[in-house]
Amino acid sequence: MGTLCSGWEYVDSRSLTDLGFDLNLVGIADLPGPPTTPGIGPQQGGVLINLLFDVFDIPDTMTDRTVNIIISSLCFSDPDGNCIGEVVIDSILDTTCYVCTQWLDSICLNWEEVWPPPPEGCDSMVIEWEYTFDTTGVFLFDGSITVAAPPPICGDVNGDRLSPNVADLTYFVDWLFFGGLPPPVMEAANVDGSGGINVADLVYLVSYLFYGGPPLACW
Repeated sequence: MGTLCSGWEYVDSRSLTDLGFDLNLVGIADLPGPPTTPGIGPQQGGVLINLLFDVFDIPDTMTDRTVNIIISSLCFSDPDGNCIGEVVIDSILDTTCYVCTQWLDSICLNWEEVWPPPPEGCDSMVIEWEYTFDTTGVFLFDGSITVAAPPPICGDVNGDRLSPNVADLTYFVDWLFFGGLPPPVMEAANVDGSGGINVADLVYLVSYLFYGGPPLACW
């Protein structure tokens, strides 16, 4: 919804390698037969299509969470299947003439660009390439997707993304007293909101889980 291909009569996507790391998109605005569905009209940029991604568990908070999206090929076509809107670069050779207006022996102290070239010729010529673009073309740019880390759950000491329970309490005790692994997200163990993580947080968590103590307040 809300994209340039919304309402098209056929839109399909699939992985050509069956690995899920590539995506082949096909869209047809108007299939044969009525009704007539228009394609994309002139516009000043817009969202062509929204892509949905499955995000798997990324336990390491230091993992790079940005994925580059590379557009390898693209073709927009008319109803006859002819590609349209391709980017065309025309190169125009432009020769710039310079005349020296002040010499010091064989060294020019001041150059002046002149046009047209004088009858006596130029003292220096610079060949420049100028590029023009087909402004009727379709321009797409590679992008990226950054997966934001989910916010931690206060009291989720063992990092299993579940509500605080006895497993978190056991993990907490093992870390504080028996050299166990530290909490994956340290802030989640600051259950009393004091800023430091110590026995007071453990007592606070026990009170919350078993004695109806005050709610957890990590942040």
